[in-house]
Amino acid sequence: MCNCFKSVVFVFLIILFIVAAGFSVGNYKNFKTAVYCRAYETREMGDLSWLESRWETISQQLKVDKIYLETHRDMLIVDEETITKAKKFFKDRGIETAGGITLTVNERNRFQTFCYSNPEHR
Repeated sequence: MCNCFKSVVFVFLIILFIVAAGFSVGNYKNFKTAVYCRAYETREMGDLSWLESRWETISQQLKVDKIYLETHRDMLIVDEETITKAKKFFKDRGIETAGGITLTVNERNRFQTFCYSNPEHR
């Protein structure tokens, strides 16, 4: 009886190992992919038809695991409703989301950033 139990446990562990080996952590075997969306693109994600068409193009060529949604750049702040829509869109497709912030005042001016010694920026 003891040997039978050991055999069953051994077979169970082998099956568990084979099943676990078939599951991958992400879309690719050796790495995960992430996309960073600037606030300019994130702002447009409130229009789900715009987002759907862009996502279709991207996802045809790349299997994305995570997307960063930037909420601030160049004094542009993306509204909460748009962020919520975008997060739901990606969650429904199994894509992890995270936030991003760029502390630029003017990207076109050599990526001018906030200066904390400047009273206007505080």
